[in-house]
Amino acid sequence: MCADFLDKVYKAEYKDPRDLYRDWADTYDNELAHNEYTTPIRTAKALTKFVSNKSTSILDFGCGTGLSAEALISCGFSTIDGIDISNEMI
Repeated sequence: MCADFLDKVYKAEYKDPRDLYRDWADTYDNELAHNEYTTPIRTAKALTKFVSNKSTSILDFGCGTGLSAEALISCGFSTIDGIDISNEMI
């Protein structure tokens, strides 16, 4: 069973977010899926209402494991770059 990092986030047990995401990287996607996290796809769908050029450059700042990039691609966007402070999440 994976550690419940959401509890650690809400309790602010980590002083440096890099440490939290380093330790969370292996189970991050599974935990968010288990908690029915839908923000990336909801955000990508909302963006389609305001950006008509699907090849416009998008910077995903704090890209983590790429959930937002996957959602953007599923909505037709094609030029996405990501950056994150946690190498383990990328």
